[in-house]
This record gives sequence, structure tokens and C-alpha cells, in this order.
Amino acid sequence: IRTSFNSVEGASPAGHYTNDFTINNARIYINGQLHKYIKFEFNTDCFNCQIGGGAVVGSNFGGNSSIGLLDAIGKFEFNEMANLWVGRMLLPSERGELNGPFYHATFDGFRTPFFPSDFSGNFNNTGSAAAFQPASGGAGLYGRDNAATFWGKVHPGGTHLLYALAVSQGLRGGPNAGSSLMYTGRLQWNFLNDEPNPGYYTSGTYYGTAGDIAAIGASVQHQKDGAGNLGNGNVSDFTGASIDVLIEKVLPNNMGVFTFNGEFKRHWANYGAGAFGTPTTTCFCTFNGHSWTVYGLI
Repeated sequence: IRTSFNSVEGASPAGHYTNDFTINNARIYINGQLHKYIKFEFNTDCFNCQIGGGAVVGSNFGGNSSIGLLDAIGKFEFNEMANLWVGRMLLPSERGELNGPFYHATFDGFRTPFFPSDFSGNFNNTGSAAAFQPASGGAGLYGRDNAATFWGKVHPGGTHLLYALAVSQGLRGGPNAGSSLMYTGRLQWNFLNDEPNPGYYTSGTYYGTAGDIAAIGASVQHQKDGAGNLGNGNVSDFTGASIDVLIEKVLPNNMGVFTFNGEFKRHWANYGAGAFGTPTTTCFCTFNGHSWTVYGLI
């Protein structure tokens, strides 16, 4: 469970501070094993619990308390070098997304533009219809998508190199009239200690329990006709790339742990300003540009 209290100056209807207790996440994680090589994962979350500050108002009660499917993965894990996951899962993009809300070094680590899989027609559909894709179901949910991911790890020269390649649905409908698939790949190289995570997941810090870590990761994601507005002819391919770094150093004499995270993203979605025109309901106008974030703690 993640919960928070927010007080925002001048944001109440009377112009005073708002005072909202919010359920950010309420998840149930289930993992199991059916055979030496066959495992499964099933996770849920409380979707829309934090919409409107989590207030229970009339018909909003159902939306603010609905428990729904987050992950549903069949895992065929043969050895460290070759594994296949199928179902609904996190796409192997940047570290921030793969940390998830519970394994960041900060409470809210999602401060740069999202990849398309974080937008869907029934989640976080705030703002104008031109900004999101309510009509065609969007491109995923909470960074997840229906996908098949092949991943593994090798150890060249005593280092640790992880790879993950995914084929997923991506955007359905909207500008993707040809139902093209989305392709996502990630490489992560740990030069010092390995990171003790399941699959290709990551963490923003290990609080020193994993020893010294120096890791660099890079990801690329692409979908033909993955952005823009089919209704007025402003359609574009989507390509996203990211580079992320994690440095964690255990300090001597019980002085603690130093952690540094850095990430750079570049999204290409060259649909043009005309995509925001009529009809707005067929526009998947995802981010186009670059962004970066860094944070450190001790």
C-alpha cells in the first residue's frame, strides 16, 4: 500500500488549502511455480483510487474503489540466459518505469513524460481528448501491455549484462489503422555487483544490501503509426529512447550509502500541430521531445 496526504495552497473551491488523504496504490502480488521451468505472476491494483483526491462522491465510488488486473504473466524460465514471459507485463523500457512505485528511491519518481504504455482509455484520462486516447483503448496500462518478452543475462569478464526484447500490442486504433505491433528492447550493464531482481525488473536503490553498484541501461521502443490523429491525416511513427544510470556506494565506517540515479529520454512523435485539430477523439498525441531527471540521496 502507498498512501499520502496532500495540502495544496489555493486549490480548494474557497481558495484555501486542500487537504486530501489519498490511496496511491493498493496491490496484491501473487507468484507461484507449477514446474521447474514454468512459473506465474498475478498482480492487482486499485485503479483510479487517487482520482479527485480519492474522494468518494456519488457515482465515483465504483471507479475509486475498483480492484483490477495489473499483471498476468506466464513465465517459461529455462536458465539464466534464456527466458520467455507471455501475458500482461511491464515493457522493458527505462529504469524508472521498471522500478515501479514501490522500488524508487523517492516517493514519486515519475516526473518525466511517460512512454505510450502508461496511457489508456480508462486510466488517468484527464485533460482534453486531444491529450489522451479515450476512443481506441490507448496503448497500455500502468506501463504494462499485452506482450511476449524474451530476456536473459550473461556475465562477460565478471560483469553482468541483461537483455530484454518485447513484442506487444502498443496503441490500438486511433492512428494505428494497420494494427502494427510495438517493439521494445533494453540492455543493462552492471560493472560491479549484480542487482538481485526478478526477471528484468529494477530498483532505484538497495540501501546498501547489494553492495557497490554501477549500472548503465539503454532502451528503445518503436511502433509504426503509433502517434497522431488518423481523423485529420496527421499520423506519425512513435520512437522512444532512454539512457539511465544507477550508482550506489556503500560508505566506510558505517557512514551510510550514497545513491545516484540519472535518466535521459528522447521521444520522436512528429505528428505536427494539426493533429490537435478536429476530430480530437482520434488523436493519440503523446510526448514529442526530450527530458531528463537526476536525484541523489545518502
